[in-house]
Amino acid sequence: MYGLQHETTSQGAQLLIVWSRSPDNDPASFNELRESLTDFLRKDGVPLDRSYLLDVYGPDGALKHRFDSTP
Repeated sequence: MYGLQHETTSQGAQLLIVWSRSPDNDPASFNELRESLTDFLRKDGVPLDRSYLLDVYGPDGALKHRFDSTP
Protein backbone atom coordinates (compact mmCIF):
# COMPACT_ATOMS: atom_id res chain seq x y z
CA MET A 1 0.00 0.00 0.00
CA TYR A 2 1.42 3.37 -0.95
CA GLY A 3 -1.62 5.60 -0.75
CA LEU A 4 -4.71 6.00 1.39
CA GLN A 5 -7.58 8.45 1.27
CA HIS A 6 -10.65 8.48 3.47
CA GLU A 7 -13.71 10.68 3.62
CA THR A 8 -17.29 10.54 4.85
CA THR A 9 -20.01 9.99 2.26
CA SER A 10 -23.29 11.93 2.29
CA GLN A 11 -24.92 8.84 3.88
CA GLY A 12 -22.41 8.91 6.77
CA ALA A 13 -20.32 5.91 5.70
CA GLN A 14 -16.54 6.11 5.51
CA LEU A 15 -15.11 5.83 1.98
CA LEU A 16 -11.62 4.31 2.06
CA ILE A 17 -9.52 4.35 -1.09
CA VAL A 18 -6.24 2.44 -1.18
CA TRP A 19 -3.55 2.38 -3.87
CA SER A 20 -1.42 -0.75 -3.85
CA ARG A 21 1.78 -1.71 -5.62
CA SER A 22 0.83 -5.38 -5.33
CA PRO A 23 -0.68 -7.02 -8.42
CA ASP A 24 -2.13 -9.79 -6.18
CA ASN A 25 -5.91 -10.21 -6.56
CA ASP A 26 -6.19 -13.07 -4.05
CA PRO A 27 -9.23 -12.71 -1.74
CA ALA A 28 -7.20 -13.86 1.28
CA SER A 29 -4.66 -11.07 0.71
CA PHE A 30 -7.48 -8.56 0.38
CA ASN A 31 -9.08 -9.71 3.65
CA GLU A 32 -5.72 -9.43 5.42
CA LEU A 33 -5.26 -5.89 4.07
CA ARG A 34 -8.84 -4.94 5.00
CA GLU A 35 -8.49 -6.18 8.58
CA SER A 36 -5.11 -4.52 9.07
CA LEU A 37 -6.27 -1.23 7.57
CA THR A 38 -9.53 -1.03 9.53
CA ASP A 39 -7.73 -1.88 12.80
CA PHE A 40 -5.22 0.90 12.12
CA LEU A 41 -7.90 3.46 11.22
CA ARG A 42 -10.05 2.62 14.25
CA LYS A 43 -7.04 3.16 16.51
CA ASP A 44 -6.53 6.50 14.74
CA GLY A 45 -10.12 7.53 15.55
CA VAL A 46 -11.77 6.97 12.18
CA PRO A 47 -15.37 5.85 12.88
CA LEU A 48 -15.94 2.57 11.03
CA ASP A 49 -18.59 1.13 13.34
CA ARG A 50 -21.57 2.27 11.22
CA SER A 51 -20.37 1.23 7.80
CA TYR A 52 -17.62 1.75 5.29
CA LEU A 53 -16.74 1.30 1.64
CA LEU A 54 -13.26 0.15 0.63
CA ASP A 55 -11.84 0.36 -2.88
CA VAL A 56 -8.37 -1.01 -3.63
CA TYR A 57 -6.59 -0.02 -6.83
CA GLY A 58 -3.60 -1.90 -8.23
CA PRO A 59 -0.33 -0.66 -9.71
CA ASP A 60 -1.96 -0.20 -13.13
CA GLY A 61 -4.74 1.97 -11.65
CA ALA A 62 -7.44 -0.65 -12.17
CA LEU A 63 -9.91 -1.49 -9.40
CA LYS A 64 -8.76 -4.73 -7.75
CA HIS A 65 -11.25 -5.08 -4.89
CA ARG A 66 -14.40 -3.39 -3.62
CA PHE A 67 -15.89 -3.99 -0.16
CA ASP A 68 -19.20 -2.46 0.97
CA SER A 69 -20.40 -2.89 4.56
CA THR A 70 -23.28 -0.44 4.24
CA PRO A 71 -26.74 -1.73 5.15
